[in-house]
Amino acid sequence: MNFNFILKIKSSYKIYGSIIFVILLPLIFFCFTVSISGNNYQSSNEERILFFSSAITISENGQIIIHETIVVESLNIEINHGIYRDLPLYENTNSFLPKSLGLNIIEGKMDGNPAIAKREKKNGYLRIYLGDPNSYIDKGIHTFEISYSYDSIIKRLNDEELLYLNITGNNWNFPILKSTATIVFPKNIILNSDFSFTTIEAYTGSMGEKTKNYTFNYIFTTDSKKADTLLFETTDILNKFEGLTVYIKWKPISFISPENQEIDKTKMIFHQIKSFYNTNFPAFILFFGVLLIFLYYLVAWTFVGRDPKKMKVPPSTNIIEQLSPSALRYIWKMGFDTQCLSTA
Repeated sequence: MNFNFILKIKSSYKIYGSIIFVILLPLIFFCFTVSISGNNYQSSNEERILFFSSAITISENGQIIIHETIVVESLNIEINHGIYRDLPLYENTNSFLPKSLGLNIIEGKMDGNPAIAKREKKNGYLRIYLGDPNSYIDKGIHTFEISYSYDSIIKRLNDEELLYLNITGNNWNFPILKSTATIVFPKNIILNSDFSFTTIEAYTGSMGEKTKNYTFNYIFTTDSKKADTLLFETTDILNKFEGLTVYIKWKPISFISPENQEIDKTKMIFHQIKSFYNTNFPAFILFFGVLLIFLYYLVAWTFVGRDPKKMKVPPSTNIIEQLSPSALRYIWKMGFDTQCLSTA
């Protein structure tokens, strides 16, 4: 065996290995640094949402009550007086008259104090401003809370029901470092032997994306007064305009919405009018405005504009027989002429 040849090979490996190591070391360090900075998202000059938690409770009539806790880091760049939260008002359909989701705002807080400053409707959303409009908030970490409910957000699909809910929304101009969602179903529905979940999914990313950077846990409980909990938790940062959405289906039909309750027709009509009023207020005003104008003209025509009834008098020649030829000439020509005088 030629040991000199082997030693030369080992020596060359050491030389080339050292060169490769020297070249790759900065590249490895750069990649590692970028990875760490991306995962931790430690930016000292950018505002961000540190934690977004949503606790969802579903009642037996299908109404869902949501309590959100939003922890933000403010640097007085964009978060000066507080934050705002956009909540959808209507079902996401292409119908001419969209269906209301029955949104009701319960309360809003900033650092434990009531903080709903303003509400405004904008592009199918209700924008809730949380904070103090008259003064700047301090730099640092602040906790915002908002509670609200939806009356008819659970949808029926054939023999199944669906909860398709955007937990965080996709309108945030800040990254969300961590987001969680807990969903609690009524205890009696969960304990029903026929009840079962057919689909439990969640999506992360921008609008329309279906990235699945999350974990799911089903938390059982032995407490008879509490129900099992569905827990969703993101595993990666949600960048600007990204969010967390849950998609849950189950069967059989378990919730009775107000539209499907067996109530008398009068209450159903009033409920439909109220729903139409809440959903399409401008169209409601336009419809009743036109109706009032029509009623006004109908009443005015009835009392003033109606033609008098025709007199039912049989034709008679007695009056004609009493008129002279000149008078008849006058009536015929509707005026005097020379022949009227000649016939007098």
